[in-house]
Order: sequence, then structure tokens, then C-alpha cells
Amino acid sequence: MADWTAGEVAGMIGATLLGRAEAHFAAATTDSRESRPGAAFFALDGARHRGVQFVPAAFGSGCSVVVVPNDWTGEIPPGRAALKVADPMEALVALARRVRATWTCPVVAVTGS
Repeated sequence: MADWTAGEVAGMIGATLLGRAEAHFAAATTDSRESRPGAAFFALDGARHRGVQFVPAAFGSGCSVVVVPNDWTGEIPPGRAALKVADPMEALVALARRVRATWTCPVVAVTGS
């Protein structure tokens, strides 16, 4: 994945940017246990939890950017950013489309049973 800034991605996914526009990331995760410096955490809801519950852990692990629903009211550590969106899953899909569009090689899918 390319190196993106929060400001660049906010425009791509229609997000409201809070915090540092220059916060950058080169990886994305939906699991706060896999959070690390230089990554973005997408706060997706699961069957038994809300993704925003894990934002403090993601920031604590060094994530520079979090993508959260519009109703999130948490704190952003200095030098980091939050991107508020209507639906973090849709935002992840939009970013994935954008990343895929930069590839020049063919994509092959292998299916079967």
C-alpha cells in the first residue's frame, strides 16, 4: 500500500478530518491487536462490539490515523488524526478501490470448491 496522509484520504473517502492532516499511514487494519505505528485503524462494528471501543488501544499501539463513525467523540493524541465517516466499512471499501486503481498488473482470482 502506498504512503497516504490523513488529509489526502479524507478527500478520497468523504471524511471529516480531525487532528493532524499530515499524519501518514502505509497500512490499514480492522483489528486493534494488529495496530502499529504508521497504520490506520478502521473501527468496524462486529456482532458483539462496536469498533470505536478499540480506538484507544489502536492509538496506544501507535496508529497514526483512525477511521470512525460520525458519532465518535473520543480524544485524538497529538500528531494523530481521526477521519469521521458515515460508515467505516464503506470508507475502507472506497480506499481499497483507490489503492487497486493504482496497480498496473492484472488481478487474477482463483475459485473452486
